[in-house]
Amino acid sequence: MAITVRTLWEAGEDKLALSIVAGQEHLDRKLQETAMNRPGLALTGFFQYFANHRLQIFGLAEFTYLKSLKPTERLQRLEGLFDQQIPGIVVTRNRRPSKEILDLAERYKVPVLRTSMVTMNFVNECTVLLEKLTAPHERIQGTTMEIMGIGVLLRGDPGIGKSENV
Repeated sequence: MAITVRTLWEAGEDKLALSIVAGQEHLDRKLQETAMNRPGLALTGFFQYFANHRLQIFGLAEFTYLKSLKPTERLQRLEGLFDQQIPGIVVTRNRRPSKEILDLAERYKVPVLRTSMVTMNFVNECTVLLEKLTAPHERIQGTTMEIMGIGVLLRGDPGIGKSENV
């Protein structure tokens, strides 16, 4: 079940310390997978197995690598990433995305979020939240009881006597 970047932001604004840096009008982009992606290989130009349907996480490693590139090469690598139709980017450790990232996010209509969390902690917490948001759920009418140490759910319409003593 796909959710949007907006759904993630609304559910995780406090718990994940998320703020919107750019692309607020593009928050309705779909996250088709609950897993996230660190785009290290993609930033080198390798896209053969690139998980473009996943939220892209930019941590210290990604920023350090990008900083090591000459400006023209950095822009080319970032354009290659954005050209893959990614749903969104989260920048961790409260880092500020570069002007190139912000300009490309605007051009490709990709939302950019930021968190103060360390990358690993964000990925762990966000994975739990995404799984919770996409887990199937159903509301049923019933009552519970214990029989020899085992919990039993009695299902049925309201008022039919599920909770009556026998």
